[in-house]
Amino acid sequence: MKLISIFTCAALIISLLGLTAMSIYFIAQRKRDIAIRKTFGSSSRNEMLQLMKFSFSSLLISLIIAIPLMAFGIHTIDKIVSYDSDFPWWVPPTAFAVITLISLGSVYLISRKAVRENPVNSIKTE
Repeated sequence: MKLISIFTCAALIISLLGLTAMSIYFIAQRKRDIAIRKTFGSSSRNEMLQLMKFSFSSLLISLIIAIPLMAFGIHTIDKIVSYDSDFPWWVPPTAFAVITLISLGSVYLISRKAVRENPVNSIKTE
C-alpha cells in the first residue's frame, strides 16, 4: 500500500507539471490574438473570461472521455487483482475537482499576466 501511495504522489506531481506546461503553451499561443482583440477594444476581463471558458470546456470534454476509461480500468484491475478492493465513490469527483481547481488556477495566473500586458509589445515582436 505504501508503494502504491508513492507512485500515486509521483503521478500526481507529473500530471500537475504537465497541466502547468500546457497552460503556459496555451497562453503563449494566444498572446497575439489577445493583443489584436485588445487593440480593437476588448477589455482584459473579457479576454480572461474567454480563456477560462475555453479551459473549462476542455476540462469537461476530458471528463467525458475519462469516465468510461476509468470505469473500464477499474473493471480490468478487479479482474487481474485477487484481493477484494473497496473503491470509494468520492475519489473520482474529488480528483476531478482538484484537477479543475489546479488547471483553472494555473490558467488564471498565467493569463492574468498575458492579458495585462501592453498589446503593442506582443504585436511588435512579430
